[in-house]
Amino acid sequence: MDVNGWADIAYSHLVCSHGYIFQGRGEGIRTAANGSSSGNQNWYAVCGLVGGTATNYDTITPSLLSAFQSAINRLRVLGGAADAINVHNDHVATQCPGKLEAYVNWGYMEPNPES
Repeated sequence: MDVNGWADIAYSHLVCSHGYIFQGRGEGIRTAANGSSSGNQNWYAVCGLVGGTATNYDTITPSLLSAFQSAINRLRVLGGAADAINVHNDHVATQCPGKLEAYVNWGYMEPNPES
């Protein structure tokens, strides 16, 4: 990171299946994870620490989804993020974010207005 002059890990935040949120670059700092210059300039990036294969994928837990919601809410409140939520392959052709894309499309990442 220091040798390459990077601000931190490429993501704004990372979330895990236990419901923890880890700060990467945080709010107000350009990401480097979205795969394109405009994607990195105009969008924050939250990484779900899950993966695997089509037949052996990590469980998408309610705690993981709640952590995504909290991280997105934080980016909106503290970082001025807009209401839209997209996925990595909206910026560049990739299989990322795997099974998480369906949860974005179904609206599960949208923060609860009461939180």
